[in-house]
Amino acid sequence: MIAFTPHLVILTLGLLPSSLGNLVYLSPTTTHPELGIPAPQLLLKRDGTPASKFHNRRIRFTHGVASGDPYADSAIIWTRALPKGVKDWAHKYTETDRTDPVCVRWEVSTSEMEFSEGNIVSEGETSTSGRVDFTVKVEATGLESYRYYWYRFTGCDRRKGKDISPVGRFKTLPKEDDEEVESAAIAVVSCSNYAEGLFKGYSNIAKRDAVDWIVHLGDYIYETHKPFRTLTRMPKPWKEVVTQQDYRRRYAQYRSDRDLQFAHQKMAFINVWDDHEVANNGWRDGSSSMIWQVLEGLTWQERRQGALRAFFEWMPVRQVEPVDEFRIWRSFKIGKLAELVMLDTRYYDRDATDRPDLQLQDERSIMGKKQEKWLENTLLDAQNRNATWKLIGNQVQFSPFNETANGGNGNEPFYWDGWAGYLSNRKRLLDAIVDHGISNTVMLTGDYHALWTADLTHPSVPYNASTGFGSIGVEFAGPGITSWNGYGKESEDREESDKVSAALLRDNPTMKWAEGHFRGYFEVTFGKEELRTRYWSIADVWDKGAGEFESGVWVVREGEGRLGRPFGDVKAGVVGNG
Repeated sequence: MIAFTPHLVILTLGLLPSSLGNLVYLSPTTTHPELGIPAPQLLLKRDGTPASKFHNRRIRFTHGVASGDPYADSAIIWTRALPKGVKDWAHKYTETDRTDPVCVRWEVSTSEMEFSEGNIVSEGETSTSGRVDFTVKVEATGLESYRYYWYRFTGCDRRKGKDISPVGRFKTLPKEDDEEVESAAIAVVSCSNYAEGLFKGYSNIAKRDAVDWIVHLGDYIYETHKPFRTLTRMPKPWKEVVTQQDYRRRYAQYRSDRDLQFAHQKMAFINVWDDHEVANNGWRDGSSSMIWQVLEGLTWQERRQGALRAFFEWMPVRQVEPVDEFRIWRSFKIGKLAELVMLDTRYYDRDATDRPDLQLQDERSIMGKKQEKWLENTLLDAQNRNATWKLIGNQVQFSPFNETANGGNGNEPFYWDGWAGYLSNRKRLLDAIVDHGISNTVMLTGDYHALWTADLTHPSVPYNASTGFGSIGVEFAGPGITSWNGYGKESEDREESDKVSAALLRDNPTMKWAEGHFRGYFEVTFGKEELRTRYWSIADVWDKGAGEFESGVWVVREGEGRLGRPFGDVKAGVVGNG
């Protein structure tokens, strides 16, 4: 609404000009006020400039800067602007701090060093407050495609010249019809438990600077307070987090890590959540860990809503469809090279997990029918627009492996929390790939805390495990950045871990490489003729001086739909079945 006074205009957030639109206030939805955060009323002159300074105290940019969800002409940029004197260790604020707006200016430049009139291409002023944990998230628009930009935040009173954030960097996407770009690259990460090691993998990616964007497949934070090894990385608060305030504290702790801050500062992230952003083995209506919320008097819906709202506050992600509560599944068109599809196989509309008795139920879905149809249409559109690679960012194990050799999975026959627990949904996706002739499908998988590579097969298409003929796509799964490895206690000893890997290959003809001892990540470089995946393993996530090594390189040639033969050399784990 708009209320006129002789000299002032009072605007509520819904009608603010874009230069004042902090997107955090709009999350998770713009059309359901009961789910939103009340925005402070801003006093503006008739020309749209502030009538008075917002919250005159100095600003501290306590958690650096971040960028994410780049398009060809825009990107999301993020910071946290905490007024000096506000106590935020508990992320519980006075009423004044909750309601009084803090004015923050943002600038995007073509130069890392010069933020002057000739270099600034996008800018504006916005506000934040304790209602949104003093986070700021804006969309920088009007940008050129496939180039680097630098950005920063300042206090609105620039005469002080001191309230200035670090300078961040991001790269926009190529235009969707761009055929000139020869190659692009992403780093794929997941499962980063603050209490289980140092976040060196993040900073290694940024230091090597060999990719354009970082794709995070979820478990960015962990809700649990166990295990931990040192007091310096003891989870805060020291309990399983269940309230929105709890989740804010946990995000703040993670984002205080210098390695993670450095990665966010240097590269744009493309994030989805997995289960631990809310609770272990979560799904639409619950999780395997409900006792903590019951003890604190919360329903599952209250816990889930508070957790995912904190995610939207702290992560540089877009709200892709404001009318759809908490939708995070979306896609990115990387020129004619690729379509990157980011799924939500966790909280959007997933049926109950860990139910082997329902494995074959026809209507059972890991993502909900609406998302299923969207995924099929998105892949078909990518095929029709001649995008070479279809990259699917997927939280959980897609290949339904025989898991009896893995003690970390309780020697169960399947990993029920993955797609193996939703076989009908999996078959519908494979049917769509075959029926529509979708080529060059690459599944990117996190969650499992161990790596593997695999051919993807369809029951109606004969498959030769040795040559790979008959494969309709590939799966690359990555280890965690720090999280406990997926083989359980066998992961601790490299020799014992390799025994598990060998047994898994023996029992699963589509699996070609398995490794469960090292943490790390992988990088995917995709061009017009081939896609090349490099795995990086970290020798010791607790040793600041320990390095990383390239543990394996895998190639997929355009049009083949299988892992390239002969397989390349690997420096960890076990290779077979080809």
